[in-house]
Amino acid sequence: MGSKRKRTAKEAGPYDIQPVQKRTKNASELANGSAKTKAPKALDKSPFTEHPSVQDRKRELELYELLGSEDGAERITAADAIISGLLGGEGVPEPVLLRHLDKRLFRGLASGRNASRLGFSLVLTEILGQLFGEKDLSTEKYPGLDFDKVLAILVEKTQAGGNIPGQEERDRFFGQLFGVECFVRSGILFSDKRRWLAVLDLLLGLAQKKSWLKSQCGYVVVQAISKMKKKLVEKTLEKLVELGFAKTPEGVGIWIAALDRFPDMKVPAQPWRNPLASSSLQALPPVLKDSGREPSTEHGNKPKQGNWSAQLHFVWDLILAHFVKLASEHPEAADELKVFWKRIVDGKSF
Repeated sequence: MGSKRKRTAKEAGPYDIQPVQKRTKNASELANGSAKTKAPKALDKSPFTEHPSVQDRKRELELYELLGSEDGAERITAADAIISGLLGGEGVPEPVLLRHLDKRLFRGLASGRNASRLGFSLVLTEILGQLFGEKDLSTEKYPGLDFDKVLAILVEKTQAGGNIPGQEERDRFFGQLFGVECFVRSGILFSDKRRWLAVLDLLLGLAQKKSWLKSQCGYVVVQAISKMKKKLVEKTLEKLVELGFAKTPEGVGIWIAALDRFPDMKVPAQPWRNPLASSSLQALPPVLKDSGREPSTEHGNKPKQGNWSAQLHFVWDLILAHFVKLASEHPEAADELKVFWKRIVDGKSF
């Protein structure tokens, strides 16, 4: 009874994809570093070698240990040294970069040790940006590390199959979620719709595996919407409908974010053009009330009903932001909010 336990999956989560959940003091310290930090020591930034000696391996071990430190300053210093050791100057040979991506960085995302996911995400976001962003190092220097190859490494290293303990399974699921967010944050997905659709499939598949991942995955899509052009947003909504994700709290949030960004965009005919329109209010309450549904094991794209949670979902932030924005543009917006509030909140559904 008095023994300590690890945080459960519902208590854990990516460092910036918890839009409404209150973070604990410890989580804040992990993200920003303790207030009582001392200046980190200078670290070796020389290129990593293809055939590391014993001393080289000790250096790597020290850097990756610091990358998972609870001290934010130590994490940033270690991240800088690792990025410089991989891509600084002329950059390391492709086998060296592949080894670090495969054996260290993507695998480290599945670690529940201290602040490992935060530190490893920091390095991966930068590397992905250099590989597939403006520098396009994948084409120029690392042709064997194309987008599909690197995404496949993430999936392989964070796969949660087989007979593994529950905590390890949760760590791997969260590792994959952090990895997907690295791709989104790096800004490399939206110039090539094929890249985004591959990541979207991965996100929605992850959301269907565990109900406690759904809101996290949905909010990553909301973040991505803000970086897309109209055609890609339209394609995203079509995908939500195709996979049965539109009539969920997460789907409603994504839909609202899309329409707020592109009010004149083309949307699928079903399940609604605008979930906040008066014509949609009858169908909306049961969707908003259900914030935790497990997917059907038979069909995958037909979620089954789960227990309702009193925890405020990020969709409510987006709904309120929508009405605030509307009020600044149209005086009659107050009437629309009254109708919404009366039908959805004050009605029998809540």
